[in-house]
Amino acid sequence: MSGAGLRVVARVGSARAHAIQDFLTRNQVQFDVGVDPGASDAVVVHLPGGGVLNGPSLIELATALGLTDEAEPGDHDLVVVGGGPAGLSAAVYSACEGLRVVVVEDDTPGGQAGSTSRIENYLGFPAGLSGGDLARRALAQARRFGVRWLSARRATGLRRDGELWTVHTDDGTTARGTAVLVATGMRWRTLDVPGAAELAGLGVYHGASTIAADDHAFVLGAGNSAGQAALHLAEHGTLVTLVVRGPSLGDSPMSRYLVNRIAESPAIEVLTGTTVEAVRGEGRLAEVVLRRGGAVEVRPGTALYVLIGMTPCTGWLGGQAVTDARGFLVTGTDLLRIEGAWPLARAPLLTETTLPGVFAAGDVRSGTVKRIGSAIGQGAVAGEAVLEYVKDAAAPRVPEQVSSFDLLDADHDGWLREEDLATFARRLVAAFDEPPESVRAARVHSACQEFWTSLTRVTGREEVDRAVFADLAREVDFAPLADAVLLLSDTDADGSVTLGEFQRLLAALGAPAESATAAFRVLDQDGTGYLDTTRLAAGGALLGGR
Repeated sequence: MSGAGLRVVARVGSARAHAIQDFLTRNQVQFDVGVDPGASDAVVVHLPGGGVLNGPSLIELATALGLTDEAEPGDHDLVVVGGGPAGLSAAVYSACEGLRVVVVEDDTPGGQAGSTSRIENYLGFPAGLSGGDLARRALAQARRFGVRWLSARRATGLRRDGELWTVHTDDGTTARGTAVLVATGMRWRTLDVPGAAELAGLGVYHGASTIAADDHAFVLGAGNSAGQAALHLAEHGTLVTLVVRGPSLGDSPMSRYLVNRIAESPAIEVLTGTTVEAVRGEGRLAEVVLRRGGAVEVRPGTALYVLIGMTPCTGWLGGQAVTDARGFLVTGTDLLRIEGAWPLARAPLLTETTLPGVFAAGDVRSGTVKRIGSAIGQGAVAGEAVLEYVKDAAAPRVPEQVSSFDLLDADHDGWLREEDLATFARRLVAAFDEPPESVRAARVHSACQEFWTSLTRVTGREEVDRAVFADLAREVDFAPLADAVLLLSDTDADGSVTLGEFQRLLAALGAPAESATAAFRVLDQDGTGYLDTTRLAAGGALLGGR
């Protein structure tokens, strides 16, 4: 992106200036650097066209430069949290299928992958490409399908609001969606040695940087990110010392092609069997204390890039979702191996977390290969699962029909007994304010007793479970119960029960109105709008134990 006329002014060694310059570089925005020796740590950004930002936050800077979209009111089909390879892949897949998608990203496109200097093993790019280029292309593709991009906003919480999920961010923005995809990846572990906390951002950087360092830089780590960072710095004229704790770089997790390129680079020194014991400096990194074997060595240095392992970014979920022992989100059928983890009767969808409608993809997901290609594939799989979930959520809901068994099973223990029918009779009488000593009340109790006699005769049991009731319901005489129901619920004495009267009846027995409506429509098969004794009797068998 062109940033002609953009200028960042700060004192030398400003941690805030470094963060802003890194943000601009990874967004591929061109800028000039100005030095103000007398300035504090505050940064002044001169915008193209004459505007000035004094000490801007990243979101203020992103807004001024058009690097983020405006947060819009309204609901989305999918809220993606994390704009790395997995998140952008899912966004593209979902949006091209017609879903309304918004991506919430706390930094820049591509996440950790966006700062990768060179990806040489990505299918279809024989000459390789940078992580920034891959991220830029992915974001452009997503936006072409209508995806909204909210950058420089960190997700701070997730809440269920009825049928939707709401994502909260640190600037007060909220994004609501039917589904949420967690693609927040991982963050670098911090270096826990004397001086590291005080010099963070002042020469000690956790993660790779897109900004060329001074004449000499240290890189701590033995993974691909460390190897790529070392090569990137060396290619820009920096002498690099790669500090590796293990005995050999060849035995490290680093890909072989990176190991070979590092061995061929005259600008990279590899120190194996070495650890960083401390860092020193007054307001700026000046020395790195190394331990190699039993010897301690102090070396001058103004830049140390720490890439020593990562932890999943799941803290913002507040412990709502099940994770493995290392904090990665457990998804899909893996949840079924954990007792009580999955709350629904249906099986979890692929990549779905323990929160129905909340999915995970990429490095944040348990049991995955932590590679860019893997993350992109997972994003597509998650997009397919989200599409299935959103379509199902949008489908008209058919209310569960009320069950005769559940209405009669007064104590809800899964068994029908004579005392359940007596309780059922008392509830019917009370529901319609009928005096317990009245003739009508006596007829209701007698009808329930007659029904119980018929049920025990057919089943040959004094206790009847749901399965037996469902199998034999059509052989039981429901006419006495139908007479009792009609006797009480026919409030206008026209010899039939209307939908309203039926709803009142079932509400008194604890059934929701929508269930009563569904049951009424099943019983009123010819659409007359009322139920007589014959239909009510048939309905008892028809609704059985389902």
